[in-house]
Amino acid sequence: MRQRIEDMLYRIETALGVLFFAALFSAVTLQVFFRYVLNSPLVWPFEFSIYSYVFIVHIGGAMAARKQTHVAFGLLAQRLPARAQAALNAVLHIFLVVIFALTIGPAIGYMDFVSGVRSSALGIPWSWVIAIYPLGMVLIIVHLLVRVADDLQTLAGNAVDRGDI
Repeated sequence: MRQRIEDMLYRIETALGVLFFAALFSAVTLQVFFRYVLNSPLVWPFEFSIYSYVFIVHIGGAMAARKQTHVAFGLLAQRLPARAQAALNAVLHIFLVVIFALTIGPAIGYMDFVSGVRSSALGIPWSWVIAIYPLGMVLIIVHLLVRVADDLQTLAGNAVDRGDI
């Protein structure tokens, strides 16, 4: 069940990443065409491409958390026995969960603070742009909690097969 939920989340993250990348590419292509071919630049594609990029970064961060592809310094950890590695990973993952969780409240507070502000070119509420941060953090936290569960299983002496990650 846990694996199915995580796989479903990953499919959603992948679809969102592809969608926002396609939107970013389209906006930049459209802007280049209007600016250099028609000599009549548009205002909104620049702003839209920035927001799309921010979304891609946060969704990509969640995807990297699932696949454990973030930068890590594992020279010492790799020399430890499997159960010691699992213990160290569990502690680090729990630490990250706490840190990321502590940032969600202030981000939601900031969303409320800027709720009346609209972006200059697109006119969308600024809180919609900020919303990707807490969403990205929640997705990362879910993936990290799955890792913690795997680490605890390893500590208990049960091998964990992560499949295709």
